[in-house]
Amino acid sequence: MDSPHWGLRRQCEAGKTPGVDRPLSNKKYKDFFAILDEEDYGAIVVTGNHDDVPTLLSYRHNPSVQIWTTPGSFSLGKFSFRAGHTYEDVMTEPAQYNLYGHNMVHPSGVGANGNMYLNGLQAMYLIHIYSGEVTAIPYPPGTDDARLQRRRVSL
Repeated sequence: MDSPHWGLRRQCEAGKTPGVDRPLSNKKYKDFFAILDEEDYGAIVVTGNHDDVPTLLSYRHNPSVQIWTTPGSFSLGKFSFRAGHTYEDVMTEPAQYNLYGHNMVHPSGVGANGNMYLNGLQAMYLIHIYSGEVTAIPYPPGTDDARLQRRRVSL
């Protein structure tokens, strides 16, 4: 992890949701893990309620890529992190940086304790490994529509 920036969270949506196009979902998983396989640094993928874990594992070839099905904690440099699918997963044992998603009930912000709470549905976050500065990177246009499987209706 020589880079001063380390992207932490990327959601893989789809899976066992009724109406999801399985071949398309599998292609997205495959493409996502192909990107992670090209790099020589570690990554953590926190699964959500729509993710099919056996499928995720079948596409993961880089041993430094971890797939978490339960909340967990880790440290990078002088900073502590907690990652989970939901806000409730991280709030019980908060770290300096708490990473979660699932819904927008708890948006990103700074807690009363000064800890950062970063909701991965709002943006992708880059955390500077030396300063701890957080940079929010907006998702490309249409990401929410694709995530929620909304399609344009025209007459």
